Amino acid sequence: MQIEDYLLQRTNEEKDLGVYITSGLKWRKHCTIAASKANRALGQIRNSFCYLEHNKFKLLYNALGRVVFSDESNFEVFNRKSKVILKRLNNEKYHPKFCVPRLQNGGGSAGIWGCISSKGTGVCNMDTGRNNQYVSKEIPKIIFYRLFYDPEDHWIFQQDNSSAHTSHSIRDWLKSKTLKYFHGALDLLI
Repeated sequence: MQIEDYLLQRTNEEKDLGVYITSGLKWRKHCTIAASKANRALGQIRNSFCYLEHNKFKLLYNALGRVVFSDESNFEVFNRKSKVILKRLNNEKYHPKFCVPRLQNGGGSAGIWGCISSKGTGVCNMDTGRNNQYVSKEIPKIIFYRLFYDPEDHWIFQQDNSSAHTSHSIRDWLKSKTLKYFHGALDLLI
């Protein structure tokens, strides 16, 4: 496809403004929709933070548009932390009807890690066991390269304050990468 003197190549990737280059491209329609989406987001942020100075507002808008939020959850297969109360008579203490089987070594757990950005949701990663600093180091390697189309974009990675994320080895690993990260609550930006 050619517009004036520029030759446009076909792609299936969505860039920042959400414009797809396909055979049925209606240039004006796509640009109008993308611009109205961006203006709507800008208007919502401007109305919410009208008390900010212009340069702080600009910094906040750029930060919110390029943030990748990350979170994880652990689910136990058998809830070993709950207590079971059995009503029985004193002489029925060891009767099989009133005995609850006990699990050795916990019974297992599953962890899910995922991320979300302004471009949509990323890849979810599932693993067994608890999330620790070694698992936290391996997961972003897998997901970041699949999530972002253009590595030249400047993304800010944000995660919660779990102990697996606040360890010194994770902080050093994040500093060694070219990835910028913001550690802590988002309201500290204001």
